[in-house]
Amino acid sequence: MEDNDNIIRTSSLLVHRIDTKDYEPNLRFIEVMKALNTNERIISKLLKTSISGVSSFTDRLNPKKMTVDFISKLELIIPFLDKDYLMYGEVPMFKRKPTDVEVEIFTKIFGMASSIKQGINRDVCRRVHFVRIKLGDTQLTFADKLNCERHIVASTEGGRQSPTTWFLEALRRNLNVSLDYIIMGEGDMFNRPDIDQTESFRLREKIATLERVINKLSM
Repeated sequence: MEDNDNIIRTSSLLVHRIDTKDYEPNLRFIEVMKALNTNERIISKLLKTSISGVSSFTDRLNPKKMTVDFISKLELIIPFLDKDYLMYGEVPMFKRKPTDVEVEIFTKIFGMASSIKQGINRDVCRRVHFVRIKLGDTQLTFADKLNCERHIVASTEGGRQSPTTWFLEALRRNLNVSLDYIIMGEGDMFNRPDIDQTESFRLREKIATLERVINKLSM
């Protein structure tokens, strides 16, 4: 019985891990994002890194401890942020009031708010799940490929929200997923390359190369 109690206590600590004292800088980073009305995806774009590299610090179940290197990088993109706030929490969050332009940089939506339609289409959500399983991705690696947060993938697969138009476009552009399959359940899961157009392109390239060779020989 004692061993079982220890397992339960350990599991409880893992579930609430980010709420422990060791992860207070992580919690303050989350507060900074709330103050700027921003999210991990926008921060990752500004840092020019993967979303998983940012969300690893905000994951409430299995967070990575905030590092000095990451805080230094945040200083570069948030010049009004006081790093001592993140590290110790004993000073105000910002050294100065951010300008309207600075605030706008962090609050841009990047087109993610537009929804395919009102209501939730669970068939579409289920097909998104099938695509991820077919690719052999976790929700985190799948989100990274789509350049979005993991919770968006989880909410979509769980039928809690319909995919946005931005999400659908990312499926098509980044993973070559067929929107006919996703939206209507018709055809193949992935788009097939247009063989005729591909061959035509290759022929045009060969012709252009030959023309350049001929032009050089005639000079």
